Amino acid sequence: MGRLTTFLLFAFLPLIESAVKMMVTNGQPSSYSASSNPLAPGATWDECLEYCYNLGTCIVVFDNNCEMFEIGQISTATKTDGLVIAFKVLATDTCPVEDTGTFQGYYATNSTYRPYNVTYNAPVWTFQAGPLVSCPNSNLTLFGFQFSDPTLSASPQGYTWLSGQPDMSPTPADGIVLRFNSATDFGMDDTAYGYPTVGTTGCWKGYVCGIEPS
Repeated sequence: MGRLTTFLLFAFLPLIESAVKMMVTNGQPSSYSASSNPLAPGATWDECLEYCYNLGTCIVVFDNNCEMFEIGQISTATKTDGLVIAFKVLATDTCPVEDTGTFQGYYATNSTYRPYNVTYNAPVWTFQAGPLVSCPNSNLTLFGFQFSDPTLSASPQGYTWLSGQPDMSPTPADGIVLRFNSATDFGMDDTAYGYPTVGTTGCWKGYVCGIEPS
């Protein structure tokens, strides 16, 4: 009989309190699956920017009767003189910011979290949405954390790790599993969150989404 290995998955979620900003530049959407025009005709560009800024799911607006794109709807935008587009990204301490860098953003509620990246390869920006993390029921809530040793590997250890762990593999090693190899051989192991590998000798039993509200 094959060895049964049970995994309990923890997610490393960023601290869900980061400030965001609207980065305005010259360009237009070039590849997308859907869009909407949520404001009435005649709405100003500033009103459009404010609407997107305050709507959690909005990540891009185009100055074409406030054409709006939510996370997962737009794939690319192209730098174009004379046209105006804006991206919602995490704020930095530097201003102004070059629009040709790499940026991050996210959509989060009390029970869901979905990150996205914006990268530039002239003349195209690419928007890549990450996996959606959600709680299985309304009694749980997502929470973020941020500290210098997220794997709690330094002495005194917060986790009991398997021998040789954490080893930052498989990349990006942004999750933790509780691995049971046998009744006497078990402990924590780092893994790639969101991409579990299920083989003949193991299974994913479940995951920890959050904490019970008090």
